[in-house]
Order: sequence, then structure tokens, then C-alpha cells
Amino acid sequence: MLAAFLRNHPLANLTFGLVLAAGFLAYGMLPRQQDPTINFNWIVVTTVLPGASAQDVEKKVTDPLEDAIRSIGNMKFVSSTSRESVSSLLVRFDDIDERTFDKRLADLRREIQNAVQDQTGVNLVLIDDQTVPTREAIGLTTMAAFLPLMLLPGILGDFMRVIPMVVSIALAISLLEAFWMLPAHVIAMRVSFANPSRLHRWRTGFTHALQIRYVRALLGVLRWPRLSLAALVTMFAVTASAVASGMVRMDFFAADTLRLFYVNVEMPPATPLEDTLAKTHEIEDKVRARLEPGEARAIATYAGNMFTETEPRLGDQYGQILVGLNPKIPELRDVDAIIEAMRAEVTATPGPVQISFLRLAGGPPTSKPISVKVRGDDYAELRAAADTLKEILRGMDGVRDISDDAARGRS
Repeated sequence: MLAAFLRNHPLANLTFGLVLAAGFLAYGMLPRQQDPTINFNWIVVTTVLPGASAQDVEKKVTDPLEDAIRSIGNMKFVSSTSRESVSSLLVRFDDIDERTFDKRLADLRREIQNAVQDQTGVNLVLIDDQTVPTREAIGLTTMAAFLPLMLLPGILGDFMRVIPMVVSIALAISLLEAFWMLPAHVIAMRVSFANPSRLHRWRTGFTHALQIRYVRALLGVLRWPRLSLAALVTMFAVTASAVASGMVRMDFFAADTLRLFYVNVEMPPATPLEDTLAKTHEIEDKVRARLEPGEARAIATYAGNMFTETEPRLGDQYGQILVGLNPKIPELRDVDAIIEAMRAEVTATPGPVQISFLRLAGGPPTSKPISVKVRGDDYAELRAAADTLKEILRGMDGVRDISDDAARGRS
């Protein structure tokens, strides 16, 4: 059967042309994104109650909505935030297929609409964060080295699954080319190896010499096994020491692709917008003083809203400084070094309740390196527990930019 395939030159040529055409078409239709769109299986429900305090929003909007959606299946957790005039619910579902997700989304929409039918003055906005899911791929057994990446669970698995898929397809086609198409072409061209070319003779001689050296080295290892083992252990120890000492940098995703960072300023709740903006400009002057010439591309300072890892915060007490940096060259510092150079002076500014830095990086969406969730039904208990945790964290060396997502309202 194999001989019949090797002698079927037209079939091999047609398959070869088909692979080339499919490759060119696939390359042309290949989506190009720095961060691939992934279905996170979560829904954000934002409800606006104009003029209401944070406590009123919690009692009249957030709590009824949470009670209404408790019966929906496949929910992993529900996280809510109540602040002045705005209620926000983050509903996270289990890892379910797209059809089940659509059903749960319809259930969620129905329960929420039923819950707010009798509410007056409530503007309901249901935001569906449904994106194009990454398709799974089946690899061949010859690509077993890449299969663990395809088995990663959760968001990271969806983000990384495209890599083993592409590699597996490429290796499968290369095996098809090596074991069928190329031999068929050689037979069709009637290539003779009786009179090899000068390049072929040189390649054969080089390969033979390499094999001889390898065999001699292998015999040496077998002849002195203890010395060889000691050499391997030494090389392993040196490598492990290089990794442990930081000489070898580990960065799963490019961490310095976004050359910008934010300085978040939070004033006391009753602070007027003008005072917040004035204080933010004061902090901007300190930021500019710590930047070296040629580092900053642009700096924008504003008050009234603040961008965070999870959602924007609105309020007169919020201010933010956006620092855009020029592309990285050897003479310029990286983002972390710039932030650390100004951190002490900026955070020592009197007046704000909290000053923190927000740094964005490429790769899958992530929050801060350490996230501690405090859940419960009583806000006073949650606030006390969160404050206690923050005090404990402040006493630890190396911990910085401690914040929580409990927005402080005016009342």
C-alpha cells in the first residue's frame, strides 16, 4: 500500500499543492491580536440609581438582584460592588460550553428583568462579555510534548491552546511531506545517487565525522561513569544557581510590552472635584521630577474617574495620572525601575487617603499578584475584616500597592 502511494505521483503533487494553497489562505485569514479574545464565562450587570448613596444602592438594588439570581445553575460565584448611584455585579459561571452559557445568560437576563420590574427610576444595563471562544484542537501522538499545554484548564488554557494546535498541525504536515510527498517526488524525478555531487559528499563526510566523535564521547562516559555523573551534577547545580540568583529571567508573557503606568489618587469622600484635581497636579509635578529626559512620551492628569484592574471608578474624590513612556531602548529604564524611583516621594504626599501605582502588562488578563477575597452579607463586618487584612499586609516586607475594591461613597 505504501509503494502504491509513493508511485502515485499526481496524487502527491495535488496534495502538495493543496497544502500550499491552504497554508496561504489560512495565513491571509489569520486573525492578528496581541491578546486573543477569550470567552471568560462571566457577565457584568451594571445598575444605575441616580442620587442614591452607597447604602441605599446596596439595599434597594444590589441585595435584591443577588437574591434573584441565586437559583441560576452553573454559577461559580457572584461578586458585587455598591457605590454612590451605581451597583455592579460580576457573575462568574463554571467552565461550560457555549450553548449552556447562552442558556444561563437567558436565565440571568430573565431573573434580573423580573427583579427590577417594580423598581422605579432604575436604569438597567446588562453587559454580556461574550467573546469568540478559542477552538480546541486534537494533536497527534507524535506531538505529545505539546499536549500538556492543550490540557491547561481555565482562562490560561484557553489562551495557550492555540500554540499546541498550530505546532501539531505543522508537525503533522511536515511528517506527511517527509514520509510521502518527498519520496514520491524523488521517485518521479528518478534521482540517481550513483554519482553524488560535491556538496553531498561533503555532507556525508561531515555527518560521519560527527557520528564518530559522538560514539567516542559516549564510550568515554561509559568508561568513567562517576566522573561523568559528577560533571552532570555540577552543570545542573550551576544552572539551578543561575536561575535562583536571578541571572536567568523568567517571563512567561512579555511583561514590558506596554510602556505606560498609572498613579491612582484617592482623596477623602467629601473632597470637591477642584481640590482633587489640584492635589493630582501636585503629585504630577513629583512624577515629572523623577522622570529622566527622553523617557516620557506624554502625561495626562484628570479627576473624577479612576481606571483600575477591574472597573473604572467614578467620583469627585478620584484622580489619576497616566504616564506614557517612549519605546524601550538600552538607555531607558524599564517601567518597574521608573516606578520604584518615584514611589517613596509620591506616596509620601499628604492629603490623599491612598496613592498607588497601576502597571499594565501583556498576556492574559490578570489582577494583582495576590488577591484576597472577603465575602459576606454584612458590610460592616466585611469592612472591618478588610481593614485588618490591610494592616497585616502593610507590616510585611516587599508588599506594596495595597488596595481594596470597596468604593467609599459620600454618605
